[in-house]
Amino acid sequence: MSELVLVILLVIGALCPLVHCRTYYADDCPTRVLTVYEFASTTIEAWRSSGDTIFRSPSMCTINFEAGVGSRVEVNFRELNIPCGGGTNIVFYDGSDTSAIKITTIECSSPLPDQFLSSGPYLTAEIFPGISTSYDFRFSVYERPPGVCDDGSCTGDGKLEVTTILKIVGAAVGVLVLIGIIIWFIIRYRKQARERRNNMASRQQREQEFLATYQAEHPEAQGTGAPDTKVNNLPPTYATATDPNYGYPKQA
Repeated sequence: MSELVLVILLVIGALCPLVHCRTYYADDCPTRVLTVYEFASTTIEAWRSSGDTIFRSPSMCTINFEAGVGSRVEVNFRELNIPCGGGTNIVFYDGSDTSAIKITTIECSSPLPDQFLSSGPYLTAEIFPGISTSYDFRFSVYERPPGVCDDGSCTGDGKLEVTTILKIVGAAVGVLVLIGIIIWFIIRYRKQARERRNNMASRQQREQEFLATYQAEHPEAQGTGAPDTKVNNLPPTYATATDPNYGYPKQA
């Protein structure tokens, strides 16, 4: 069983580097450059799931997204709730810094936007928190390789998000564990059955060896059907026994 657990851990360890998924939060968002990938999301969320307002810091946040050479950066909003009056907005620029052309501005009156793309391998997002922390948003960023969906025939809805990938990996690991448990029980059952057969064969062999030894030491007992009276002072056979009442008159 320990070997099975080791194999499962090795499989998980091999899969983890392939999933370039990570989530970043607005309450811990210094200026940084993030590399994005085609089939794994880089997600930006307003706040951590704890919801504890003590960690919320209404400071400006600038993030630079970088794709591969010749690729573009694709943005897909999943959630958006920006109340008006707080001055919160998110601005996206088509380049590696805020001096590039502005793509769009997301603010309190904005509906959930459709997916949009940069014209090159760089895109910059600048978050202005304003004076309030009562806002929530979540958007995922991917790499769009050259020549993929250039006609607009597909959207980011077909991408695999972090949760989806984790569910797939978790289901695969669960199936592997279940198969491993079944195999372990089968091997254990067969081993126990083999041990029972071996024990029975060994017992039968010992009985045969004992019988052969006894017959070799007492050849006169073979084939007569009568017990050996010389062994262990056995009593005489019934034919040679004397009736204790023989010769005495019967009582009336």
